[in-house]
Amino acid sequence: MADVITTAQAGPQITKETAEALMNMQSEIQQHQYADSKRSYLGKAFDWVYSSDEKSFKQLEEIEHRVQYHVKNGEVEALEKMRDEINQAVAKDKNALKWQSDISQLGGAGLKIGSLFFGGKIGYIASAGFFAADEAKPGDKIGAQAVDLTLGATKGVAFKFMLDKTMGTDMNIALKGGAMSIGGRALDTALTRENYYDQKEQGYSLWTGVKNTAAEVANPEHLAIDAAVMGTAYLGGWAIGAAAPKLMTPFAQKIETSAISGAARGAISELTAARLSGEQVNWGRVGAKSLATSIVYGFAAAPGAWYSDYQAHQQAQQKIDQIQHQHDGAGDGNYLTYKKAGQVKAEQLTQDLTWKSTNGDTLTGNAGDWKLTGPDGSTWTVKPDIFAKTYGEVTPGSGIYEKTALARAMKLKVDYSVQSLEGASSGKAGDYLIMGPNNEFYIVNAAKFEGMYTQVQQPAKN
Repeated sequence: MADVITTAQAGPQITKETAEALMNMQSEIQQHQYADSKRSYLGKAFDWVYSSDEKSFKQLEEIEHRVQYHVKNGEVEALEKMRDEINQAVAKDKNALKWQSDISQLGGAGLKIGSLFFGGKIGYIASAGFFAADEAKPGDKIGAQAVDLTLGATKGVAFKFMLDKTMGTDMNIALKGGAMSIGGRALDTALTRENYYDQKEQGYSLWTGVKNTAAEVANPEHLAIDAAVMGTAYLGGWAIGAAAPKLMTPFAQKIETSAISGAARGAISELTAARLSGEQVNWGRVGAKSLATSIVYGFAAAPGAWYSDYQAHQQAQQKIDQIQHQHDGAGDGNYLTYKKAGQVKAEQLTQDLTWKSTNGDTLTGNAGDWKLTGPDGSTWTVKPDIFAKTYGEVTPGSGIYEKTALARAMKLKVDYSVQSLEGASSGKAGDYLIMGPNNEFYIVNAAKFEGMYTQVQQPAKN
């Protein structure tokens, strides 16, 4: 194609505008071919979703053949007439290539992010596979592909490990999303083969990779985007938590964390693409890419988040079943569900308190625990986290509470004793063993229990 342009430019009647059109066509063909060669196995899997770039490239090739024919025959006037057609074809292909790049990038990101949120071995295996497929490129040599597959799998496992640790912390979702964005960029840079290539020395260098990774992590423009996204997410999360706290479930928080990370990654990827291509940054496109990536990341996280929560629920239920069954010998093994009636006075202790249960056990409450006084004058203590889960104030500021949570209890068939949070709790046959919200156990005297609790459902099947 270079000979075509040189010949065309050499023609006595060729205009500057037509020569520029031919140069732009040559550049676009080369860029399209380069983009295709750099698309990963995972990216190429999305070629079937969008085929406009293939059509626009075929049109460019067809135009190129016609240009070659006209140059060969010295038909300068025909070249001049093709100028608008060439410019339109170049613009069409440039736009189609951007769309294909976005679709492949977002589609691949969706699969990778989705795999990260799956729990257990499935999550690690899927992450390693998708990240490996997104790292290796069909156009590279076999040796390079082997290295990229290894680096990609390592990246997937490392990203999955980082995400699991981040989600397991008490940080708010804005910080979790930011950590996912910054950590992800660090892993992307550190585990990408091209980032270790030293252009000056024409070879791979560990020091080059370290410098590139450090430069990416400390990039002020990228950090500013992270900060802006996290700040917006923090305010949004605070507003949602205040207006609709039920929306801030563990499942929702995983999706929100992923969406926050996607917003930052999308904006940064668009900025990077503009810088590399030498184009002026289009902030409208940056915002659109940020929003699109955020949506993709959020939806992609949903299946894995659901499955992970399902696994956690199953494991928790198995643990509860195991804890319950260890006391089966004390009763019939069936825990019934009860609702506690009546109201109690409650005050938070400022110092430790020793008290006696209705069965005569000496128990201890600590400063910070809640001291409850029943209608019959009996007192007992409840740990603050359990109190918050199980009791609600009848009228704000009244100090009068009622139990809002249901209790699971089994009637004892023999004399029995368990270690409660307040000390040793004992009972006789006919008394009730109660399982609390934190899987803690305590025993309540039969007369007191039957006077305050009402069964609300049939025995649970174990």
